[in-house]
Amino acid sequence: MASLVLRIEIQQQKRVYFPGETISGILHVEPASNVTCRKLTINMNWRTGGRGNTDEGAKPQTITLYTGDFKAGLVEQFPFVFTVPNGPLTYHGNLLYVNWYLKAQADIAWAIDPTAQAEFVIGSPAEPVPLDLGPNYKPPKPPSQKEDMPWWGYVICAIILGVLVYFFSWCCLIIAVPLIVFWAIPAYIKYLQVKKLGNRVLEIDPQQAYGGDPIAVTFRYQAKKQIKVEYISATITGEEKVESGSGSTRQTHRNPLFNEEQFLVRDIVTAPGVPASHRAEIYLPAKAAPTFVSPNNAVEWKVNLNIKITNYGIWTETYSITVWPTPGQEQFVPEPDWDDDDDDEDDNNVKPILKH
Repeated sequence: MASLVLRIEIQQQKRVYFPGETISGILHVEPASNVTCRKLTINMNWRTGGRGNTDEGAKPQTITLYTGDFKAGLVEQFPFVFTVPNGPLTYHGNLLYVNWYLKAQADIAWAIDPTAQAEFVIGSPAEPVPLDLGPNYKPPKPPSQKEDMPWWGYVICAIILGVLVYFFSWCCLIIAVPLIVFWAIPAYIKYLQVKKLGNRVLEIDPQQAYGGDPIAVTFRYQAKKQIKVEYISATITGEEKVESGSGSTRQTHRNPLFNEEQFLVRDIVTAPGVPASHRAEIYLPAKAAPTFVSPNNAVEWKVNLNIKITNYGIWTETYSITVWPTPGQEQFVPEPDWDDDDDDEDDNNVKPILKH
């Protein structure tokens, strides 16, 4: 039996807490015997769960409540107060969830340290404030002007390939030939056709938005030659992406959250030397899952520009965008969007979607 029993009581517990508010309570300590506690602490932190490897906050808020002796049967109480941080916000998805919790722990010499835990929810405040989107989040880079690779770039690639073949002979050929035949040559042929569009400029406005906002995609070019373009389109996608396992057993699991395509233009023949511009708008879902990025788990949003040239396949360029938590939304719970027929034994470890 544990020498101490810990119990966390959150006072006047709210259904949802917002950044900047306080969360307070009492840690109850019930000693079963006389015991010396080297340190009694309580901390506040976040943790991921679901199908991916677990990530958690690297710097939890920690309060040291007591150091000293406890007497058997004498229940003691220790009040605590934390300030709710700016995220990451609570998220309950299909492959991924992000939960916040309070964890108390007593450091007892030569014994298993007793612990207690209580969860709570952090929602998006009504007024927009800077929010934490995860430890690995980086703002999206703006699309740069697409300039054609100079001729000497292709010469360098050919020289590198020749050197590899010369020194590694058959081993290199076994790998290189399929890559060249089935990937490099088709990709290069498509690139040569897109190259005829001249210097290509893509604008995504805005690259950081809230759920329900429109994303405008504008594509400008000045064609060098006349080509037939079946269509130019923009696709916005959102997905949960999680990594499980490690080393050779590491796997990537994805769950689509959103996928919508709009055509900027269809069935045109470009006019050489004439500047052209095409535009389309795509609205994000009103309750879009916010961007989140940690080492093994992510909610990602992207814009894909697709160019279909007659007889030459589809050329795609991909850019990241940020979806900020919708102000005033208490909890982010996307609708399930995966095929139950694909479930396997790993799915039994996924925490069910919670609705409050």
